[in-house]
Amino acid sequence: MNQSSDQHSAGQPPEGSQTNSENLSSFFLSSIKEVHDRAEGLARHREFVGKDTQKPFFMRSIMDPQSGIEIDRNCPLKRVVVSLLDCNCVQRLNDISQIGGARRVYPDAIHSRFGHSIGVGVLTAEVLSSMQARSRDPHVKKQIEEWGPVVVAFGVLHDLGHVAPGSHIAQKVWFPKQNDAHEEISRRIVKQDAGLREVLNSVIGEGAAEKLDSIMSECLSVPRWTWQLVTAGGWNVDRGDWVGRDSLMCGVNYGINDRVIIAKGLAIRPTPDGVGGDLVILESGVEALEPFFSGRTALYKNVYGHSVASIFDAMYVLVGERARALYRAGDLIFADESMQAVLAANSSVGVPLEHIMNMDESSVRYHLKKWAVGEDLALRELSYDILNRRPFRRVEPTEENRAIVRKLVQESGRDENYAMLELPEQTINFEKDLKKAPLVMRADGSLLPLIEASGPLGKLSELNHIKLKPLLAVSLSICKNLPVRH
Repeated sequence: MNQSSDQHSAGQPPEGSQTNSENLSSFFLSSIKEVHDRAEGLARHREFVGKDTQKPFFMRSIMDPQSGIEIDRNCPLKRVVVSLLDCNCVQRLNDISQIGGARRVYPDAIHSRFGHSIGVGVLTAEVLSSMQARSRDPHVKKQIEEWGPVVVAFGVLHDLGHVAPGSHIAQKVWFPKQNDAHEEISRRIVKQDAGLREVLNSVIGEGAAEKLDSIMSECLSVPRWTWQLVTAGGWNVDRGDWVGRDSLMCGVNYGINDRVIIAKGLAIRPTPDGVGGDLVILESGVEALEPFFSGRTALYKNVYGHSVASIFDAMYVLVGERARALYRAGDLIFADESMQAVLAANSSVGVPLEHIMNMDESSVRYHLKKWAVGEDLALRELSYDILNRRPFRRVEPTEENRAIVRKLVQESGRDENYAMLELPEQTINFEKDLKKAPLVMRADGSLLPLIEASGPLGKLSELNHIKLKPLLAVSLSICKNLPVRH
């Protein structure tokens, strides 16, 4: 069967929206001209309607449903969030699911990476404002003044590189056996999106985009706290947001912790030369972090590790595997230009940025709809089952059951590689991560590992080996032939 491609899948960007670095064609990248035209249009509109440009920006948020989020446009830290909100590459995150298979288990878990990214930016600004107000060290205050707005931008932009389906699981679907590359893709976007860099430089100051490059690359010339606050082990603003957000959207209470008290318990410890500086936890702030870590553990065990969530993740991986095999054999019923580029690649490194950015939930779902009416039985049934929430059904992973299921699959004429799946026991170990958490700074200035400063976290690190049970599951189309047991 011939492969077909959708010639309009990438879309035609607005006039002048191609970057200077590549001949890119995507709705989600912008040029300097597009940014200037938009800014001029907004300014003319505000002037025409008499809109107060100094009025605080307000938005509702699941993280604060009673009060919402109010952002002072005059605050150097928080105005960065407002300025980045409508950048094309940030708006793209509206169509990237925050979680993977778990969204098929929890009905309200339909939140996106966009809400999370804005939440991280706001939390970053709040933490930095708190540390700056409480610090008595002039070097620390100066560093936050110089680097703080760029760190807030890092918080907003840190997840730009995620693709569908379901963010992290997508890497296993499209680029199996490769390390998760979404951080590297985020760096590529920041480097190549000329419009985004123009926004950064105009809002924060000339050279801001280059500073962000250096933070995202963890350059030695950059104060360490600038990236530790967003990506370090243990607690960071990224995790501080998603633990609470995923918990609320999934309808569980694991992620409840006091973010205000946690923020007050963080500080920057300057180096003797006044140049470096590490993020540290004040001794008084240790207790507030304990519910965060126990909540994160519960989320991994009961939400992300839910058996049905794991099955849906595995079904997506099977879809990617089958589509890839069919495409490379010239037998895939449909794949637009971006999907073709992804299926042809072994890693994301060689895939043009425009194609990676076009891999959003809408695109993947459209392909599933096409594949669900194709001739290939395996891809058709997998696509149909994902679209209509027909997860493979679990059976006890015994040798007897395994033999029964395999025999039924073979008799049905289906390929057992795509009609049944086995997931081995998985172990999630947080001990190493806890050991990488920011150190605890005592009143006398001495430092102590977090797991030594907190009795509960010390015990948690010893017990923090979550085991997810092995799974044997079979396609629902086979279940009607399972023998009846009395």
